[in-house]
Amino acid sequence: MGLAIKSAIEEGAEEYDLLHGDESYKFLWAREARELGRVELYPPYAGGLIRQRGVELDRAVKRLARETISHAVADRFSSVRRTDI
Repeated sequence: MGLAIKSAIEEGAEEYDLLHGDESYKFLWAREARELGRVELYPPYAGGLIRQRGVELDRAVKRLARETISHAVADRFSSVRRTDI
């Protein structure tokens, strides 16, 4: 990461975008974060509404899967007992 940022600076970049996400390592390299927004446009007829609902459902399913997996992993690790060797 450091070499990529250094190379970008040497090429004249004034900013280096760490892209979407709030992973903790990014704050080792950045002083601030930008607020991201999204604009979505769908056709104003039934097909557009169906597409919009499909996108919303897809996002909800992915969010639920991430939450379920992260809770399952946390439960798995919290139930593992450490033993000293």
